[in-house]
Amino acid sequence: MAFSKTFSYTGEQEPYLIPFGINQIHVELNGASGGNGDFGGQGGFGANITADIDVNQGETIYFYVGGAGKNGVSKSNANEDTMISGGFNGGGSAGGFGDPGGSGGGASDIRINGYELNNRILVAGGGGGGGSDPQGGTGGNGGNGGNNYGQNGNDDTNTGNQKGGTGGSQLEGGIGGKNNSLLESSWGTNGSLGQGGNGGKTDSVTYDSGGGGGGGYYGGGGGAASNVDSRGDAAGGGGGSSYAYELANDVELKQGTNHGNGSIVMSFVIPSWICFAPNTMIQTDRGEIPIQLMKAGKHTIAGKEILGITKTYHEESELVCFKKGCLHENVPNRDTIMSKKHCVIIRGKYIQAEDMVNDKTITLVPYGESFLYNILMKNHEVVRANNMKSETLHPQNKIARLFKNYIWKHGYSKNKSLRK
Repeated sequence: MAFSKTFSYTGEQEPYLIPFGINQIHVELNGASGGNGDFGGQGGFGANITADIDVNQGETIYFYVGGAGKNGVSKSNANEDTMISGGFNGGGSAGGFGDPGGSGGGASDIRINGYELNNRILVAGGGGGGGSDPQGGTGGNGGNGGNNYGQNGNDDTNTGNQKGGTGGSQLEGGIGGKNNSLLESSWGTNGSLGQGGNGGKTDSVTYDSGGGGGGGYYGGGGGAASNVDSRGDAAGGGGGSSYAYELANDVELKQGTNHGNGSIVMSFVIPSWICFAPNTMIQTDRGEIPIQLMKAGKHTIAGKEILGITKTYHEESELVCFKKGCLHENVPNRDTIMSKKHCVIIRGKYIQAEDMVNDKTITLVPYGESFLYNILMKNHEVVRANNMKSETLHPQNKIARLFKNYIWKHGYSKNKSLRK
């Protein structure tokens, strides 16, 4: 069974405790997009990265989901020096007098063994903010969040005087864009580790401010602003770079795929060792019921409550098949398939199914990757499965603990499986 959880933007760190029995997760990260400049350039899109990473049960990993950059919006008072904050997790800011650019989008990342920037193992870069233009259409676009390199922000398309910030790389932040002015506050600032540079700020109500750089492994540089000494429109901020550490597997990086807030989707396959094939008939107080149709709160066994039915995939390539009547007359009363480690009770002894294989009436059969099931009760019990005494899932089994302590606790029904 595959379990999946989506982490959406909250503006905060989100810790996650790896459940028992899980040693690898698949993740997909989307960086956030940059904001649009006021009547000007469009914000760059966030990057996408997918990978498999090895984890340890019981360890805490930390998810940081990037927030979208904010759009530069015309102000009622152009004489007001404003600041437009960047998106959560590294987006560079924009602002100043006149018309503001868009701020940079934040990166999305995963951290292990701590929550500092140097604990990041996967990063999807955010997009740079667009430069502003009150006339519309010629402010530079922000660069997209990148793969190994963020995309450069565009220069202003009116005069070309204002330069876009460059994208972040694997070694350093993007360089802030400059203009023809000697006023350094109108230049974009450089990006740095985890942080996009700020857009250049104009000091005039009639000119335009640059876009902020996108967050990333290294952030993009901010775009330059225009002013009386460097006329034209503002430039866009560079996109942040993405990153995957060397232990990640099956890594795929894509530049500029996501618009809006970032996201992280985590999934893992829940392994199983003790289970029955579907349509195994279980003797309940209401008669024989196919195991996959049994329900907590409805069915009982010898007056004892069923906590739930687990539904999982098996890790191995073979199962054990007991032919009808192989143990005794009408025991089992039909062919019965179970996992190799599942115990059958013979004269009070618990014997694993694989130890009973004789290649005649008890054989190994291929596992076709269908769902397998088991019964979880308060205690470790014996049930009749196809009239054959077999064990239920032990309450301390890793799978039992995973279902009790995480899957069912987090809103998944005890009577309905998760999606395949």
